[in-house]
Amino acid sequence: MASDQSQQRIGLIILGNSGVGKSFIGNLFLRNEKFVHRSKPTAVTTQTESEEYTIGSTTYVIFNIPGLVEADDKKSERNKKEIHQAFLQCPNSVVLYVFGPINGRLRQEDFITFNALNEAYPFGSESLIVVINTIPTVADRDPDYEGETITCLRQYMDNIALKHICFLDQIDKANEAEKRKLFDKLLPVVLCSVPKVHEKIKDISLAADEIKKLTEKCKDITKRYAEEKGKMQKEFHEAQKEHEIKMEAERNELKKQLEKQKEEFEKQQEKQQQEFVAQLRKEQKIQRDEFEKQLAQKQTQPQHSNEIDALRTEFARMLQEHQEKADKKLKKKLKKQRRKFEKKMKAQQREYEEDSEEGSEEDY
Repeated sequence: MASDQSQQRIGLIILGNSGVGKSFIGNLFLRNEKFVHRSKPTAVTTQTESEEYTIGSTTYVIFNIPGLVEADDKKSERNKKEIHQAFLQCPNSVVLYVFGPINGRLRQEDFITFNALNEAYPFGSESLIVVINTIPTVADRDPDYEGETITCLRQYMDNIALKHICFLDQIDKANEAEKRKLFDKLLPVVLCSVPKVHEKIKDISLAADEIKKLTEKCKDITKRYAEEKGKMQKEFHEAQKEHEIKMEAERNELKKQLEKQKEEFEKQQEKQQQEFVAQLRKEQKIQRDEFEKQLAQKQTQPQHSNEIDALRTEFARMLQEHQEKADKKLKKKLKKQRRKFEKKMKAQQREYEEDSEEGSEEDY
């Protein structure tokens, strides 16, 4: 059972409408352009793509799913099948739903698509990550922007508790340092999520009458929200504070996981050393038994007394040489493993520290 847990495999299913940045977010994990994305209206994902990302003992199978809403009904039906296939391939999964706001304002069509998906494959509060992508930078948005947006999300999504929310700033996508900062914000949120098996309970429904009904609901919520917005400043501020505390907890969780990885590595090295000593003793016993056998034969012949002393000396030298070679080989192997591990840990630690610094800057 421990082996299964140490090799955990989880689906990370990225959902959302076309053009919200699903491919870009998938590429943040992969650190390359595995999922093609372009900044033009015609560039959209047309079929499900998947790639793997491993951190520690967990492998995430990242699914980049086509946008659900299409002008062509045949394409919409195809996309529904693609979504279902992703859940079948990795039933135990985390859903990452992407909102693509315009100038920071959430779009009704993103809520409509979310509701349609959630009704077909009920999301769990622990296994759902909501990403608000390409929001205005800290300098260009209100201090309580996150708090106000979270409050707005709760108004629209009253049937699900939102535990994991991540805000990604609009950046220059050619700037690797800025992309790494986004990854540093997103990774702790993903690591703190808990996968679940998503079962289909009904077909995804985006019929015209259903869309109309959801649109009317969104309009009604928007109207009520606008009327009450002035009275909700305290709620915005509390939601903002709650979000900042949550972000700090997620960063601490990432730090804890890095420390756990280091502890597991040290145990692995110690185990290898113990196995080496046991194997060396076994080999030396075989050699010693063979030597004693040869010695016993020589001892029955007195004329070989000088040869017996030489054999003892040679055997002692051979054992010493064998042990030195084995020690050198083990040290080289362990040193190589440690160098590789420390390089990986430094990279992850740097990401954690930069994320912590960024969080501190944003608090001010």
